[in-house]
Amino acid sequence: MTNQNRETFFYKGEELQSYNQPLRSHPNLPEFLPLGSFCWRGYNGTWNIKNGKLYLIDLYAHVKHPTAVNIKQCLRYNLEQHDLYYEMVHEPVAVKATLKDVFPESGENGLFAYWLTGKINFGQGDIMLRGMHNKYEKYLSLRFENGVLAEEQVLTCAEAYSPESEELP
Repeated sequence: MTNQNRETFFYKGEELQSYNQPLRSHPNLPEFLPLGSFCWRGYNGTWNIKNGKLYLIDLYAHVKHPTAVNIKQCLRYNLEQHDLYYEMVHEPVAVKATLKDVFPESGENGLFAYWLTGKINFGQGDIMLRGMHNKYEKYLSLRFENGVLAEEQVLTCAEAYSPESEELP
């Protein structure tokens, strides 16, 4: 499996990267199509934390074309009849979309992340474990309440991601 793209964040003059995906919990998230094996979620977001608020400031995404489809002929195998056959498959056509395409209500600061209540963690220090999602020695952890920064902490890997947590480091 391919490493997935991380989201980019600007905070206190620094560019940070995180595997956390604040957009995933948006209440009106459209269906995205994969950008490639490096980004199955179908979008890559750039975020800014300004005046204690989180904004989505740029989005590169693939969405379904409203009418166009790709028609492909695929070879299939019928287990019951032990026979090969061809099937016509209709796949959606991906169209590039920007922040304004997906969220026309975005203002000059971007799209305020009012829907986000939770933590975003940014790896810092030495990498303890390399893999699909690297694990770091420590994390800058930012907790948001309805898109407003509520708490900033530096946590160990174990504190940032408990074994019960479904979040990715």
